[in-house]
Amino acid sequence: MNTKIGFLSRNGPENSFFFKVADKLKVENIDAFFIKNIGWNQGGDIFQFELELEKIWNDIDITPLALSNLQAKFPNFNFMRALYSEREFNYFPLYYGLDPVSHEHQMKYLVGCFEIFDDWLDRVGVDFIVSELIAALDDAILKEVAEQKAVKYYSVRQSKMTPGVIVCNGYNDEPLGMKMLYSQYIKNEIPAYIRNKALLHISSLRSEIEHPSYMEQSKKTFSIAPFEIFSSLFKWAIGRNSPEAVTSLTVRSVTQFETYKSTAIRLINLYQMRINFDRWFTKELKLNEKFIIYPLHYEPESSTLVRAFHFSDQLALIKLIAKLLPLDVKLVVKEHGGNRGYRKPGFYREVSHLPNVVLRPPEYNVSELISSCLCVITLTGRMGWEATVNKKPVITLGDSFWSSIETVYNVQSWEELSESIWKCYRGEGSVDSFNEERLIAFTSSYIKCIYDGNFVPASDVYLTDDNIEFFKKLLLDLEGRL
Repeated sequence: MNTKIGFLSRNGPENSFFFKVADKLKVENIDAFFIKNIGWNQGGDIFQFELELEKIWNDIDITPLALSNLQAKFPNFNFMRALYSEREFNYFPLYYGLDPVSHEHQMKYLVGCFEIFDDWLDRVGVDFIVSELIAALDDAILKEVAEQKAVKYYSVRQSKMTPGVIVCNGYNDEPLGMKMLYSQYIKNEIPAYIRNKALLHISSLRSEIEHPSYMEQSKKTFSIAPFEIFSSLFKWAIGRNSPEAVTSLTVRSVTQFETYKSTAIRLINLYQMRINFDRWFTKELKLNEKFIIYPLHYEPESSTLVRAFHFSDQLALIKLIAKLLPLDVKLVVKEHGGNRGYRKPGFYREVSHLPNVVLRPPEYNVSELISSCLCVITLTGRMGWEATVNKKPVITLGDSFWSSIETVYNVQSWEELSESIWKCYRGEGSVDSFNEERLIAFTSSYIKCIYDGNFVPASDVYLTDDNIEFFKKLLLDLEGRL
């Protein structure tokens, strides 16, 4: 009997990527099934779940009893995190000035997804599911239903250390098997080739903070050619670009016009940022002035909405941190490179009015900030790892691969946040307790879990035959065939 893999795609490039991988797997007697909300017609066995959801929409039971029974059936599932991570319901409508999505609509969508995924998994009988890290409502529900049926759910993402791909459990970006390797490496000798890679990575972060491979797109400067704008508009006007498929459930139809509207909003935001730069981003720090760093996260993204769910309102968090600081300490808020033009100008305006907060643009030198700060406060950002490598205290409010390190302050409440800030201010607790050998062992255990390949859709090698072959081998390894 052939092995069956379900591929859950989150975007257009992933559609093409997984389809190419499936072609490679056919010769290995592995059958592929594709899961997509709507609108993908490249052939293959595709489960367009919004079409199925639409069929049962009027019969979905969201009475108090039905909701109570659902929660009892899945007692460990974080329903609110799943709902609030759904950008089409709880981010984009506000961002684009659309009407809010009703509670009734969201409840029916949630309950319906449990029903259709339960039915689909029973009918198809996939052995495991492959997607990226959990990012929204549908994939969170699919993972929960699948694992209740003992169907494995693998999340793939780009490595945050050396180039390559890692496989995770769905929510956390810690590679599978890393904890076990770390336990081995702190007791036994680390293979020389892995240790050398770890030393090189540590050295690179101590000499100058590098751009990791997963930021291939976000580190690029945003620009748009007028010819491409008008060509796109012309094709849309004469009907050459058809809008994506929609159902009666679609909240925000991303037509060609909506894509152009989004670009226009970004250009306006960039213009506002440029003309107000001196007002918002040039507040100076005095020589030897004490400060704490908060690096802004890209939004909307699972790094905040999922892995730091309770603290995902970054503006509110910045205001709170500012109120918890000692009198002689400032908060430096550094913008994320990928958010150029996406964050609304009102955000910067509010932050710039906080008297003990200093804004820094995306281009500001990260190494300089880390070397001079008291500590770094972050949700799940890679700067937490960079600071740890550079022997700086880190306070985290989310769940990341490095948050289990002994010297990291894992904060789950405002009270714990305040206590951690003051400990860093007074120099209590020692980052040196995480000694160099443990750091090397930790880094080595991560690097040992990295597969060859590239899972960055904007990369030039993403859809190349070599990269597809790497991914095929990765899946064969997960299935125990290598």
